[in-house]
Amino acid sequence: MTGIASYVTQTGHVIPVTLKEPVFGIYTPIVITISQLIGTFISIPLLQYLEWKSLTLIGGFSIALLNGLTGMFLYFYANYEDFAPYAMTLAVVCIMALLFTFGITVGSVSWPYASYMMPSNALVAAQVINWLLAGISIIAFSVDTNSTDSPVIMLWVYSGVTFVLSVLNWILMIDIKGLSVIQVQKKLATD
Repeated sequence: MTGIASYVTQTGHVIPVTLKEPVFGIYTPIVITISQLIGTFISIPLLQYLEWKSLTLIGGFSIALLNGLTGMFLYFYANYEDFAPYAMTLAVVCIMALLFTFGITVGSVSWPYASYMMPSNALVAAQVINWLLAGISIIAFSVDTNSTDSPVIMLWVYSGVTFVLSVLNWILMIDIKGLSVIQVQKKLATD
């Protein structure tokens, strides 16, 4: 529920609709995907040196902030003419930073981390639920964008949900760096 699926699938539509300039629909998805790819490549050595819980929390709170900022800048773009040129630039920069942050943190850590915590059949169910929720969020994002010419409402929803889930992760996640699956299971059983 971070909004990543919506950004990846809908940015090519959102930016041109908001700007009323179709040409931006071609380039924006390419640029944000490259941002995420760079973040993912950087995450590979980071996973060896940093605790996965820390990366997940840094990513979750950063993504919540960047979703909120993107929503704020798109709101400013629509409602404050003097700030509009800067607002759209800042919104696109925030989207790029969000995708980069996702690639370097949550996107690279969450499923390997979950595989330590869950049996494989539960992991499959979690992935199915994840993709169903992603599909629902894409539909809601699209409806919001098409009815208001801006995805501001959904971006703030993503920000709030991501923040709440990050707080829950902070409370519930355990550190697993350097532990085997069996050691993690024993640690879970004692906590």
